[in-house]
Amino acid sequence: MKLPTLFIRICFGIIFIVSGFLKLIDLKSFSLAVKDFNLVPDVLILPIVYILPSIEICFGFFIIFKYKYYFSLVSISILLYIFCAAIILKLLNHEELLCGCFGNYFDNKISSFTLYRNILFILICYYLIIYENLSKSNRPILYFNNILKSVKIPTFYSFIAFFIIIEMSLFIQNRELKMQINELTKNELILNKGDHAIPFSYYGKNNLFHKRY
Repeated sequence: MKLPTLFIRICFGIIFIVSGFLKLIDLKSFSLAVKDFNLVPDVLILPIVYILPSIEICFGFFIIFKYKYYFSLVSISILLYIFCAAIILKLLNHEELLCGCFGNYFDNKISSFTLYRNILFILICYYLIIYENLSKSNRPILYFNNILKSVKIPTFYSFIAFFIIIEMSLFIQNRELKMQINELTKNELILNKGDHAIPFSYYGKNNLFHKRY
């Protein structure tokens, strides 16, 4: 299993190095892709455009050379969960957006294939984490416990990141919706003489849509 695992590890690291490099050499296209996803406030777009490709390149080399190996694999798995959350949200909204996964050099729109590819990458992360931990154990009876211990931490933090990005996306979309509705209710061309708009909150704790008088 050593040679196949070595091959998988090197290829996996190269994928992220190439992905980060292609983003860095075309930052303008990558920034547009990040903005189109509309998942983070505008003030965070520029830092993400510079930081994310650099992180991918660094972790790609770390994985290949097994430097900070466990930390790198956990971090990559968290990133992949975030990407999956973003893709799921956009697919559910039937939005056609460029993935931006490899810069502007591959004109690929998000699709179910993009989601499945990221899920495959997550499974590869788990495989490499489990293999590394099991290779250090000489007691087969502890294999199952080691597997659970290996995936517990990355899964926990990845799910936190997954739900955070979903909540951020819903917050931003709701805020933009409220701004658009406020503009419409103030537009004199829309309201007839004597009409007035009733203020409301479109997102509440108990139900999704409710009036606020």
